[in-house]
Amino acid sequence: ADGVGAVWLVSGALLAAADAPVAPADLAVMGIRAQYPSERLGDNVAMADLDGDGLDDLIITASHHPSPAAVGLAMSGRVSIFLSSRY
Repeated sequence: ADGVGAVWLVSGALLAAADAPVAPADLAVMGIRAQYPSERLGDNVAMADLDGDGLDDLIITASHHPSPAAVGLAMSGRVSIFLSSRY
């Protein structure tokens, strides 16, 4: 593997129905792959209703995600928010 991390959002219903150990990718509703090997995607993962629609939204951090700086790249981190929907 290339060492780039990933976060998998796994279906609890599919996990409960699995009758043998299964790879997360096989049960995933969504997968998010890091852009850089060193960014530490998924350092923190949380669910909360951020937009007040009654559905939890997904929050994922990458504490060492690099951002452009005056010289080279600086590790500034990133927070990604995925808003949920009923549809």
